[in-house]
Amino acid sequence: MNSPQISSSISPLPIAHSPLPSALPPLCQVYDIPVAVFQPDPNQPRKTLRDSHNLQALNELAASIQKHGVLEPVLFRAVSSENPDDPPTLYIVAGARRWLAAQLIGLKTLPARYVEGNEIEIGLTENLIRQDLTVVEEAEAMRQLQAQQELKQVDLAKKLGKAVATVNESLAILNLPKAILDDSRADRSVPKSLLLKLSKMKNQQKIFNEWKKFRNKADGVAGSSKKTKPPKRGSVDYFRSKIEKLLEEVLHIQTVHYNVQDSTSLIQALEDAVAKAKAHFNLTEETA
Repeated sequence: MNSPQISSSISPLPIAHSPLPSALPPLCQVYDIPVAVFQPDPNQPRKTLRDSHNLQALNELAASIQKHGVLEPVLFRAVSSENPDDPPTLYIVAGARRWLAAQLIGLKTLPARYVEGNEIEIGLTENLIRQDLTVVEEAEAMRQLQAQQELKQVDLAKKLGKAVATVNESLAILNLPKAILDDSRADRSVPKSLLLKLSKMKNQQKIFNEWKKFRNKADGVAGSSKKTKPPKRGSVDYFRSKIEKLLEEVLHIQTVHYNVQDSTSLIQALEDAVAKAKAHFNLTEETA
């Protein structure tokens, strides 16, 4: 089977700008390809490139590319058109984040290497090496590759250069309830050890209880990590904090903040505070 012919309008980069020696065949050449020419690969292992979890990372990558350029070519495959006069369709096999980031900053062209072979295997291997996949994304990509090539798990492990036990564990995670897989698919904070632990549990209710505990704990840590700025000196909040501290230290009164709507409760609280102050200083109505 002949390889699709890449359009003559797409020029190879000068060898001086390529890590590839000139003796390599053309399909290994690094090309300078217009960003708009590429299409997203439907077999891309990463399914959550544009969601909220990855948007910040994508913006950071775009800023890095704008400053330093694209340091590593993307990989693409070419699919011939039914009409021999039409150019082939170019699919991003590996480097989808770099491609999206290039679009964000309006980059016109992208260094890209033409590859042949199984696009799922290429994409998965590249992402595994770069550690770009979450636990669930990695497991789903493994299962996709296994199903496409009808591999036994031993052969799948050999192909990916992983221990059989590691592959077995990853695939076992996919037995978890869909709701948990969906919730953790794009979340890098979810440890593989937790998902493995849950996958070994038989009781569905216990699985969800453990998952809820993890989520509540994670949310609590995230909330406590937000630092509150001290009130600005001379501001209302500054004087309020000073008065509250004085009341607590001298009169052992802990203050409570109320909304404007809680006027009745606020008045009662103030009256209680005044009564405590009078009692503390032995004040009567006559001496006050």
